[in-house]
Amino acid sequence: MHIFSDNATTMCQTNHSTRSVSSMQRACSSSSSENEKNASIIRQDINHRLNSKHPRQEIVHTSNENNIDMCAPQKKQRLTESAMIESRKSMLRSLLTKHQGSTTHPDVQNAIMALSKLNPTSKPALSCSKLAGDWFTISAPEFPNRIKNFQHKKNHAATKHFHKYTLGRLSFGVFEPKGLVCSIVSMRSPVEHLSSSRPLDQSIHNPVKEPTDFPKNIQMTYPVIVDLIVHTPSGDDLHAIMHNEGYCFPQTDERVSVKFTGGTLSPQESVIADPMKLDLWKKTFANAYTKAQAQKGFATKLGESLIYWMLKMTAPSDEDTELRGDHSFKYDIQRSPVGYIDILFLDDDMRITRGNKGSLVVVERTTSSTPKNTTTATKTENDLTPIIKINDVVEAEYKSVIA
Repeated sequence: MHIFSDNATTMCQTNHSTRSVSSMQRACSSSSSENEKNASIIRQDINHRLNSKHPRQEIVHTSNENNIDMCAPQKKQRLTESAMIESRKSMLRSLLTKHQGSTTHPDVQNAIMALSKLNPTSKPALSCSKLAGDWFTISAPEFPNRIKNFQHKKNHAATKHFHKYTLGRLSFGVFEPKGLVCSIVSMRSPVEHLSSSRPLDQSIHNPVKEPTDFPKNIQMTYPVIVDLIVHTPSGDDLHAIMHNEGYCFPQTDERVSVKFTGGTLSPQESVIADPMKLDLWKKTFANAYTKAQAQKGFATKLGESLIYWMLKMTAPSDEDTELRGDHSFKYDIQRSPVGYIDILFLDDDMRITRGNKGSLVVVERTTSSTPKNTTTATKTENDLTPIIKINDVVEAEYKSVIA
Protein backbone atom coordinates (compact mmCIF):
# COMPACT_ATOMS: atom_id res chain seq x y z
CA MET A 1 0.00 0.00 0.00
CA HIS A 2 2.75 2.36 0.90
CA ILE A 3 4.56 1.51 -2.30
CA PHE A 4 1.38 2.11 -4.32
CA SER A 5 0.78 5.34 -2.52
CA ASP A 6 4.30 6.57 -3.08
CA ASN A 7 4.15 5.63 -6.75
CA ALA A 8 0.83 7.38 -7.11
CA THR A 9 2.24 10.49 -5.53
CA THR A 10 5.25 10.36 -7.79
CA MET A 11 3.06 9.93 -10.85
CA CYS A 12 0.93 12.89 -9.79
CA GLN A 13 4.00 15.02 -9.27
CA THR A 14 5.36 13.94 -12.62
CA ASN A 15 2.08 14.73 -14.36
CA HIS A 16 1.93 18.10 -12.60
CA SER A 17 5.47 18.87 -13.63
CA THR A 18 4.69 17.88 -17.16
CA ARG A 19 1.65 20.14 -17.22
CA SER A 20 3.71 23.00 -15.75
CA VAL A 21 6.39 22.60 -18.39
CA SER A 22 3.77 22.53 -21.10
CA SER A 23 2.16 25.63 -19.70
CA MET A 24 5.51 27.41 -19.58
CA GLN A 25 6.26 26.39 -23.17
CA ARG A 26 2.90 27.72 -24.30
CA ALA A 27 3.49 30.96 -22.36
CA CYS A 28 6.91 31.36 -23.85
CA SER A 29 5.55 30.63 -27.28
CA SER A 30 2.78 33.18 -26.76
CA SER A 31 5.25 35.76 -25.41
CA SER A 32 7.56 35.20 -28.32
CA SER A 33 4.72 35.73 -30.76
CA GLU A 34 3.70 38.92 -28.97
CA ASN A 35 7.28 40.22 -29.02
CA GLU A 36 7.59 39.51 -32.71
CA LYS A 37 4.31 41.32 -33.30
CA ASN A 38 5.50 44.37 -31.30
CA ALA A 39 8.83 44.34 -33.09
CA SER A 40 7.03 44.28 -36.40
CA ILE A 41 4.92 47.29 -35.39
CA ILE A 42 8.03 49.18 -34.30
CA ARG A 43 9.80 48.41 -37.59
CA GLN A 44 6.79 49.62 -39.54
CA ASP A 45 6.69 52.82 -37.52
CA ILE A 46 10.38 53.46 -38.09
CA ASN A 47 10.04 52.85 -41.82
CA HIS A 48 7.03 55.16 -41.90
CA ARG A 49 9.02 57.98 -40.26
CA LEU A 50 12.00 57.51 -42.53
CA ASN A 51 9.92 57.46 -45.69
CA SER A 52 7.41 60.14 -44.76
CA LYS A 53 8.11 63.84 -45.49
CA HIS A 54 6.22 64.79 -42.35
CA PRO A 55 7.21 62.34 -39.60
CA ARG A 56 4.86 61.91 -36.70
CA GLN A 57 5.76 64.19 -33.82
CA GLU A 58 6.45 62.53 -30.55
CA ILE A 59 4.63 63.74 -27.49
CA VAL A 60 6.92 63.94 -24.51
CA HIS A 61 5.13 63.89 -21.20
CA THR A 62 6.84 65.72 -18.41
CA SER A 63 5.86 66.22 -14.85
CA ASN A 64 5.07 69.60 -13.31
CA GLU A 65 8.36 69.44 -11.49
CA ASN A 66 10.27 69.10 -14.76
CA ASN A 67 8.31 72.01 -16.29
CA ILE A 68 9.28 74.26 -13.40
CA ASP A 69 12.90 73.29 -13.75
CA MET A 70 12.84 74.05 -17.48
CA CYS A 71 11.29 77.53 -16.97
CA ALA A 72 13.51 78.46 -14.06
CA PRO A 73 16.55 79.54 -16.15
CA GLN A 74 14.36 81.85 -18.29
CA LYS A 75 12.76 83.42 -15.25
CA LYS A 76 16.17 83.82 -13.66
CA GLN A 77 17.47 85.53 -16.81
CA ARG A 78 14.55 87.96 -16.84
CA LEU A 79 15.09 88.77 -13.18
CA THR A 80 18.79 89.25 -13.80
CA GLU A 81 18.17 91.68 -16.69
CA SER A 82 15.65 93.65 -14.63
CA ALA A 83 18.07 93.85 -11.71
CA MET A 84 20.85 94.98 -14.05
CA ILE A 85 18.65 97.74 -15.51
CA GLU A 86 17.76 99.04 -12.04
CA SER A 87 21.42 98.90 -11.02
CA ARG A 88 22.54 100.88 -14.07
CA LYS A 89 19.77 103.44 -13.59
CA SER A 90 20.87 103.92 -10.00
CA MET A 91 24.47 104.36 -11.14
CA LEU A 92 23.40 106.95 -13.75
CA ARG A 93 21.53 108.95 -11.10
CA SER A 94 24.57 108.90 -8.84
CA LEU A 95 26.86 110.05 -11.64
CA LEU A 96 24.51 112.88 -12.60
CA THR A 97 24.49 114.06 -8.99
CA LYS A 98 28.28 113.77 -8.78
CA HIS A 99 28.84 115.77 -11.97
CA GLN A 100 26.14 118.42 -11.38
CA GLY A 101 23.80 116.85 -13.90
CA SER A 102 26.17 117.20 -16.83
CA THR A 103 25.58 114.73 -19.67
CA THR A 104 28.85 115.75 -21.37
CA HIS A 105 31.02 114.06 -18.76
CA PRO A 106 32.53 110.80 -20.13
CA ASP A 107 31.42 108.75 -17.10
CA VAL A 108 27.82 109.91 -17.52
CA GLN A 109 27.87 109.24 -21.25
CA ASN A 110 29.28 105.74 -20.71
CA ALA A 111 26.54 105.03 -18.16
CA ILE A 112 23.89 106.23 -20.61
CA MET A 113 25.25 104.07 -23.42
CA ALA A 114 25.41 101.03 -21.14
CA LEU A 115 21.81 101.56 -20.07
CA SER A 116 20.58 102.12 -23.63
CA LYS A 117 21.85 98.64 -24.57
CA LEU A 118 19.34 97.21 -22.08
CA ASN A 119 16.39 99.21 -23.39
CA PRO A 120 13.34 97.05 -22.54
CA THR A 121 11.05 98.82 -25.06
CA SER A 122 11.57 97.55 -28.61
CA LYS A 123 9.72 100.38 -30.42
CA PRO A 124 9.77 103.32 -28.01
CA ALA A 125 8.52 105.93 -30.48
CA LEU A 126 5.30 103.93 -30.88
CA SER A 127 4.88 103.11 -27.18
CA CYS A 128 2.35 105.85 -26.47
CA SER A 129 1.33 104.43 -23.09
CA LYS A 130 4.91 104.64 -21.84
CA LEU A 131 5.69 107.99 -23.45
CA ALA A 132 2.62 109.62 -21.94
CA GLY A 133 2.97 110.98 -18.42
CA ASP A 134 4.50 113.77 -16.36
CA TRP A 135 8.29 113.81 -16.81
CA PHE A 136 10.86 115.78 -14.81
CA THR A 137 14.33 116.38 -16.26
CA ILE A 138 17.22 115.35 -14.00
CA SER A 139 20.10 116.25 -16.33
CA ALA A 140 21.62 119.72 -16.57
CA PRO A 141 21.35 122.38 -19.29
CA GLU A 142 24.33 122.50 -21.62
CA PHE A 143 23.62 125.95 -23.11
CA PRO A 144 26.56 128.25 -23.76
CA ASN A 145 26.89 131.60 -21.96
CA ARG A 146 25.96 130.27 -18.53
CA ILE A 147 26.41 132.92 -15.83
CA LYS A 148 28.97 131.54 -13.34
CA ASN A 149 29.86 134.48 -11.11
CA PHE A 150 26.49 135.99 -10.31
CA GLN A 151 26.32 137.82 -6.98
CA HIS A 152 22.83 138.43 -5.64
CA LYS A 153 22.34 141.92 -4.23
CA LYS A 154 20.20 140.91 -1.24
CA ASN A 155 19.98 137.12 -0.99
CA HIS A 156 23.35 135.38 -1.14
CA ALA A 157 21.58 132.02 -0.85
CA ALA A 158 20.23 132.63 -4.34
CA THR A 159 23.69 131.86 -5.72
CA LYS A 160 23.18 128.20 -4.74
CA HIS A 161 21.11 127.69 -7.91
CA PHE A 162 23.69 126.23 -10.22
CA HIS A 163 22.26 127.10 -13.64
CA LYS A 164 21.82 130.78 -14.41
CA TYR A 165 21.21 132.42 -17.76
CA THR A 166 19.77 135.64 -19.06
CA LEU A 167 16.09 135.62 -20.00
CA GLY A 168 17.07 136.32 -23.60
CA ARG A 169 19.34 133.25 -23.66
CA LEU A 170 16.70 130.98 -22.12
CA SER A 171 13.98 132.15 -24.53
CA PHE A 172 16.36 132.45 -27.51
CA GLY A 173 15.65 136.11 -27.95
CA VAL A 174 11.87 136.04 -27.69
CA PHE A 175 11.13 137.45 -24.22
CA GLU A 176 12.19 140.83 -22.84
CA PRO A 177 14.12 142.21 -21.02
CA LYS A 178 16.80 139.98 -22.51
CA GLY A 179 19.43 140.92 -19.90
CA LEU A 180 17.36 139.83 -16.90
CA VAL A 181 19.21 137.10 -14.94
CA CYS A 182 17.21 133.93 -14.20
CA SER A 183 17.90 130.70 -12.29
CA ILE A 184 16.50 127.42 -13.59
CA VAL A 185 14.87 125.53 -10.75
CA SER A 186 13.26 122.61 -12.57
CA MET A 187 11.73 121.52 -15.82
CA ARG A 188 8.87 119.18 -16.58
CA SER A 189 7.11 117.84 -19.65
CA PRO A 190 3.56 116.49 -19.21
CA VAL A 191 3.18 114.37 -22.35
CA GLU A 192 -0.36 113.44 -23.36
CA HIS A 193 -1.52 111.01 -26.05
CA LEU A 194 -4.19 113.05 -27.81
CA SER A 195 -5.71 110.34 -29.99
CA SER A 196 -6.59 108.33 -26.88
CA SER A 197 -7.39 111.02 -24.30
CA ARG A 198 -9.08 113.71 -26.39
CA PRO A 199 -9.64 114.56 -30.07
CA LEU A 200 -6.68 115.40 -32.29
CA ASP A 201 -5.84 119.06 -32.78
CA GLN A 202 -6.63 119.42 -36.47
CA SER A 203 -4.60 122.65 -36.67
CA ILE A 204 -1.43 120.70 -35.85
CA HIS A 205 -0.23 118.79 -38.88
CA ASN A 206 2.12 115.82 -38.79
CA PRO A 207 5.50 117.15 -39.97
CA VAL A 208 6.72 113.75 -41.24
CA LYS A 209 6.68 114.19 -45.01
CA GLU A 210 8.55 111.16 -46.37
CA PRO A 211 6.64 107.91 -47.03
CA THR A 212 6.23 105.94 -43.82
CA ASP A 213 4.24 102.99 -42.56
CA PHE A 214 3.56 104.69 -39.25
CA PRO A 215 -0.01 105.81 -38.56
CA LYS A 216 -0.58 109.49 -39.16
CA ASN A 217 -3.15 109.82 -36.39
CA ILE A 218 -0.63 109.40 -33.54
CA GLN A 219 -0.30 112.82 -31.97
CA MET A 220 1.14 113.64 -28.55
CA THR A 221 1.67 116.87 -26.67
CA TYR A 222 5.28 117.75 -25.91
CA PRO A 223 5.30 120.87 -23.73
CA VAL A 224 8.43 122.18 -22.03
CA ILE A 225 7.58 123.89 -18.73
CA VAL A 226 10.46 125.67 -17.00
CA ASP A 227 10.30 126.81 -13.37
CA LEU A 228 12.35 130.02 -13.10
CA ILE A 229 13.51 132.47 -10.47
CA VAL A 230 13.83 135.97 -11.95
CA HIS A 231 16.49 138.04 -10.20
CA THR A 232 15.25 141.63 -10.53
CA PRO A 233 17.59 144.66 -10.69
CA SER A 234 16.35 145.69 -7.24
CA GLY A 235 17.68 142.43 -5.74
CA ASP A 236 14.30 140.82 -5.08
CA ASP A 237 13.31 137.49 -6.60
CA LEU A 238 10.19 136.62 -8.56
CA HIS A 239 9.04 133.11 -9.42
CA ALA A 240 7.98 132.63 -13.03
CA ILE A 241 6.93 129.89 -15.44
CA MET A 242 8.08 129.67 -19.05
CA HIS A 243 5.71 127.33 -20.87
CA ASN A 244 6.68 126.19 -24.39
CA GLU A 245 3.84 124.44 -26.23
CA GLY A 246 4.86 121.55 -28.49
CA TYR A 247 3.74 118.34 -30.22
CA CYS A 248 5.51 115.16 -31.23
CA PHE A 249 4.90 112.44 -33.84
CA PRO A 250 6.60 109.06 -34.48
CA GLN A 251 9.01 109.14 -37.39
CA THR A 252 10.74 105.75 -36.97
CA ASP A 253 10.66 103.05 -34.30
CA GLU A 254 13.08 105.07 -32.17
CA ARG A 255 12.77 108.64 -33.51
CA VAL A 256 10.10 111.22 -32.70
CA SER A 257 9.61 114.45 -34.68
CA VAL A 258 8.97 117.53 -32.55
CA LYS A 259 7.51 120.93 -33.40
CA PHE A 260 6.77 123.89 -31.13
CA THR A 261 3.82 126.18 -31.68
CA GLY A 262 4.22 128.92 -29.10
CA GLY A 263 5.10 129.88 -25.55
CA THR A 264 4.18 131.94 -22.51
CA LEU A 265 6.11 133.69 -19.73
CA SER A 266 3.91 134.29 -16.68
CA PRO A 267 4.20 134.94 -12.94
CA GLN A 268 3.61 132.05 -10.55
CA GLU A 269 0.75 132.02 -8.06
CA SER A 270 3.06 133.15 -5.26
CA VAL A 271 3.66 136.39 -7.17
CA ILE A 272 0.03 136.93 -8.17
CA ALA A 273 -1.17 136.38 -4.59
CA ASP A 274 1.29 138.91 -3.13
CA PRO A 275 0.44 142.57 -4.05
CA MET A 276 4.02 143.73 -3.45
CA LYS A 277 5.53 141.01 -5.64
CA LEU A 278 2.92 141.55 -8.33
CA ASP A 279 3.73 145.27 -8.35
CA LEU A 280 7.43 144.40 -8.68
CA TRP A 281 6.58 142.11 -11.61
CA LYS A 282 4.76 144.96 -13.35
CA LYS A 283 7.69 147.34 -12.81
CA THR A 284 10.27 144.79 -13.99
CA PHE A 285 8.46 144.09 -17.26
CA ALA A 286 6.83 147.50 -17.79
CA ASN A 287 6.99 148.53 -21.49
CA ALA A 288 9.83 146.01 -21.98
CA TYR A 289 8.93 145.29 -25.62
CA THR A 290 8.27 148.92 -26.54
CA LYS A 291 11.69 149.88 -25.14
CA ALA A 292 13.44 147.00 -26.92
CA GLN A 293 11.88 147.94 -30.27
CA ALA A 294 12.97 151.54 -29.85
CA GLN A 295 16.59 150.44 -29.40
CA LYS A 296 16.68 148.26 -32.54
CA GLY A 297 18.03 149.51 -35.83
CA PHE A 298 16.23 149.42 -39.15
CA ALA A 299 18.09 146.30 -40.40
CA THR A 300 17.31 144.36 -37.19
CA LYS A 301 13.63 145.26 -37.37
CA LEU A 302 13.47 144.28 -41.05
CA GLY A 303 15.17 140.94 -40.37
CA GLU A 304 12.82 140.13 -37.49
CA SER A 305 9.78 141.08 -39.52
CA LEU A 306 10.89 138.77 -42.34
CA ILE A 307 11.40 135.85 -39.91
CA TYR A 308 8.04 136.45 -38.23
CA TRP A 309 6.37 136.50 -41.64
CA MET A 310 8.04 133.22 -42.71
CA LEU A 311 7.06 131.46 -39.48
CA LYS A 312 3.65 133.15 -39.27
CA MET A 313 4.70 134.17 -35.80
CA THR A 314 2.92 136.54 -33.46
CA ALA A 315 5.52 138.06 -31.14
CA PRO A 316 4.82 139.07 -27.51
CA SER A 317 3.96 142.72 -26.92
CA ASP A 318 3.06 145.10 -24.10
CA GLU A 319 -0.31 145.82 -25.69
CA ASP A 320 -1.24 142.13 -25.89
CA THR A 321 -0.35 141.61 -22.21
CA GLU A 322 -2.41 144.61 -21.16
CA LEU A 323 -5.35 143.36 -23.22
CA ARG A 324 -5.34 139.92 -21.59
CA GLY A 325 -4.82 141.35 -18.12
CA ASP A 326 -3.07 138.23 -16.77
CA HIS A 327 0.44 139.79 -16.57
CA SER A 328 1.83 137.16 -18.96
CA PHE A 329 3.64 137.47 -22.29
CA LYS A 330 2.73 135.15 -25.15
CA TYR A 331 3.82 134.29 -28.69
CA ASP A 332 2.44 131.88 -31.33
CA ILE A 333 4.02 130.14 -34.33
CA GLN A 334 1.81 128.67 -37.05
CA ARG A 335 4.59 127.47 -39.36
CA SER A 336 7.19 126.21 -36.92
CA PRO A 337 10.42 124.36 -37.79
CA VAL A 338 10.66 120.65 -36.98
CA GLY A 339 13.30 118.92 -34.87
CA TYR A 340 13.58 115.39 -33.60
CA ILE A 341 14.70 113.28 -30.65
CA ASP A 342 15.99 109.71 -30.66
CA ILE A 343 14.74 107.62 -27.73
CA LEU A 344 17.71 105.65 -26.38
CA PHE A 345 15.99 104.20 -23.33
CA LEU A 346 12.38 104.00 -22.16
CA ASP A 347 10.77 102.12 -19.32
CA ASP A 348 8.06 102.89 -16.77
CA ASP A 349 10.04 105.51 -14.84
CA MET A 350 12.96 106.77 -16.98
CA ARG A 351 13.47 108.09 -20.49
CA ILE A 352 16.76 109.04 -22.17
CA THR A 353 16.84 110.91 -25.48
CA ARG A 354 19.40 112.35 -27.88
CA GLY A 355 18.31 115.47 -29.74
CA ASN A 356 19.03 116.56 -33.28
CA LYS A 357 21.94 118.64 -31.95
CA GLY A 358 23.43 115.62 -30.16
CA SER A 359 22.70 116.58 -26.57
CA LEU A 360 21.52 113.94 -24.11
CA VAL A 361 18.49 114.43 -21.84
CA VAL A 362 17.55 112.22 -18.88
CA VAL A 363 14.03 112.47 -17.43
CA GLU A 364 12.10 110.60 -14.74
CA ARG A 365 8.40 110.06 -14.35
CA THR A 366 6.42 111.16 -11.30
CA THR A 367 4.35 108.60 -9.39
CA SER A 368 1.04 110.18 -10.36
CA SER A 369 1.71 109.54 -14.05
CA THR A 370 2.92 105.93 -13.82
CA PRO A 371 1.43 103.73 -16.59
CA LYS A 372 -1.36 101.38 -15.57
CA ASN A 373 -0.62 97.77 -14.65
CA THR A 374 2.94 98.44 -13.55
CA THR A 375 4.66 97.89 -10.25
CA THR A 376 7.86 99.75 -11.01
CA ALA A 377 8.82 102.23 -8.31
CA THR A 378 8.78 105.82 -9.55
CA LYS A 379 9.79 109.18 -8.17
CA THR A 380 7.53 111.73 -6.57
CA GLU A 381 7.97 115.39 -7.39
CA ASN A 382 9.80 116.01 -4.11
CA ASP A 383 12.24 113.17 -4.79
CA LEU A 384 13.42 114.56 -8.13
CA THR A 385 16.73 116.39 -8.34
CA PRO A 386 16.17 120.04 -9.37
CA ILE A 387 18.83 119.81 -12.08
CA ILE A 388 17.24 120.08 -15.50
CA LYS A 389 17.91 120.49 -19.17
CA ILE A 390 15.81 122.20 -21.81
CA ASN A 391 15.66 119.95 -24.85
CA ASP A 392 17.89 121.04 -27.71
CA VAL A 393 14.90 120.85 -30.04
CA VAL A 394 13.64 123.94 -28.23
CA GLU A 395 17.00 125.59 -28.84
CA ALA A 396 16.78 124.85 -32.55
CA GLU A 397 13.25 126.24 -32.57
CA TYR A 398 14.17 129.58 -31.06
CA LYS A 399 17.48 129.95 -32.89
CA SER A 400 15.52 129.90 -36.12
CA VAL A 401 13.46 132.79 -34.80
CA ILE A 402 16.37 135.05 -33.84
CA ALA A 403 18.86 133.98 -36.52
